[in-house]
Amino acid sequence: MVRGQLQVAEIPIVFSQRGDGASKTNWRQRANALRHLGRLYAYRYGSLARAFSFSLVGASRLAVDAAFYLGLQAVGPEHRMARFLSF
Repeated sequence: MVRGQLQVAEIPIVFSQRGDGASKTNWRQRANALRHLGRLYAYRYGSLARAFSFSLVGASRLAVDAAFYLGLQAVGPEHRMARFLSF
């Protein structure tokens, strides 16, 4: 639908309880689905999707750095040492 510029019509789906066994969805299938969505967004939005992915990586790095810094500050090293270790 994204690449082919197709027209879409919604068809309702009715879900019922699973009869036998358990779901076969695992972490690998979920990761593949997320990877596929990333490729579709990159195709559709180009450089905007690339900029968003870079900003997402940067924001996650900032969150990890801040968490380590605050954790080190709670333990007790001096400010400059905590900053150096968290960086």
